[in-house]
Amino acid sequence: MSTTFRTLALSDVELHVLGAGPDLPSQVRALLEQQKKTWPLLRSTYASLHNVRVRALDLEGFEILLQHNPARLSSSTALVDADSIKARPCFLCADRLPAEQRAILFAGRYHILCNPYPIVHTHLTIANRDHIPQAVEGSVGDMLDLTRSLQPLFVVYNGPASGASAPDHMHFQAGERGSLPLTRALPHLLDPNLDLHIIERVSVIPVDLMVARFFALVSDEAVALERAILFVRKGLDHQPGCEPMMNITAWFSAGVWTVIVFPRAKHRPSMYYADGTKRFLLSPAAIDCMGLCVVPRAEDFDRLTPDMMKEMFAEILPSRAVFQGITGRIASMRK
Repeated sequence: MSTTFRTLALSDVELHVLGAGPDLPSQVRALLEQQKKTWPLLRSTYASLHNVRVRALDLEGFEILLQHNPARLSSSTALVDADSIKARPCFLCADRLPAEQRAILFAGRYHILCNPYPIVHTHLTIANRDHIPQAVEGSVGDMLDLTRSLQPLFVVYNGPASGASAPDHMHFQAGERGSLPLTRALPHLLDPNLDLHIIERVSVIPVDLMVARFFALVSDEAVALERAILFVRKGLDHQPGCEPMMNITAWFSAGVWTVIVFPRAKHRPSMYYADGTKRFLLSPAAIDCMGLCVVPRAEDFDRLTPDMMKEMFAEILPSRAVFQGITGRIASMRK
């Protein structure tokens, strides 16, 4: 583990001058405006975000949005194998960040940064100050604290083998919740009769759709919810010594946390590796699983069909039989 020492965080005086109050959302708004003024790249990519093309696809009653976002090409094609990670400098360590980049310090352990290639408005990267590997165990409490402090934003965790472009450096992302189709559809998908009742004061409800297989955890009690998330993690398929493949999206509203855990079967679908016109550069992570699918190439955006997207989700998410097996294991952990 290494610790970085560059001073990134805006001081209380700087935040006050920028018009921020003591609450984290107002400080984030101030940070974003400061960065747009002083960082040409961020100003340009946020201006481009207003003009990205979006189109909706109906996947058997579940609507997803395709977003043509060319700025995300480097992220979608990032090499994340162990050799490639070792060969490149970490781009989330403070001494490797652009000179213009500033931050807000959270809990003494995280730098809240403006993501220079936004998918949604107020798109943040929240990087641990230390260079430690991406891992949900040991970080769940931080994720819940962030969602409460950043409301109404969502917070996502991408597993090291499930979409994290920096699997060697612990980080979350955050953004505007209303951008994600699944947040709007969720109330219609949850069946309280399916609650697994693994921990008191936490509802754990499996949702089994062809294009969206996940566990929804709902609670007003942080300690119990943290235990429940780790129970779900324990129930997922994984190799010994490795974190299970998964993506997590969480938000806090009206005193209640909602956490969505997507078990994953694959990182990238076979169409990502195909040749010629059969190739589509889709590299789905948490935001894509929530129904906002990033498509960096125009030719892919124009050609994707509902059947292709159903095929992609069928590949990257566990099959119905596997998901039911996971559900059974988690249910057996009742306390």
